[in-house]
Amino acid sequence: MRAASGIDRALDANLNRVSEGLRVLEDLARYVLDDAGLQQRSKTLRHDLARAYDAGGLIASRAALEDVGFASVGAGEYVRADASASARANCKRVQEGLRVLEELSKPAASAAEFKRLRYAAYDLERDLLLRLKRPVLGRG
Repeated sequence: MRAASGIDRALDANLNRVSEGLRVLEDLARYVLDDAGLQQRSKTLRHDLARAYDAGGLIASRAALEDVGFASVGAGEYVRADASASARANCKRVQEGLRVLEELSKPAASAAEFKRLRYAAYDLERDLLLRLKRPVLGRG
């Protein structure tokens, strides 16, 4: 087993960040929109992420409570006006995390897969946000 490095910690944190963000998007599509297509796309991205990088070897590097950024709170971190705001925040979380994974994985083959996933996340963001902004019409 190799010694844990700062790169390993960053990879582990960003794999978790992206996976968690995709789960939020999946649940918004599933429970808020009742949209099976968007739900499946989010789920597929999450599963593709798991296949792109075997995170099992990174668990030893995890020190979440000791992380210097643990107590850091952004201005709008606990404010979400609606489902669209939550979707936007989590789309950005996914995209930014994938960019970090792409950069830190170079020159490994997984870097190209993270880039593909990032671009798929851009399209998912567009479709999910447009769907969330669409007015819901009642009968009549």
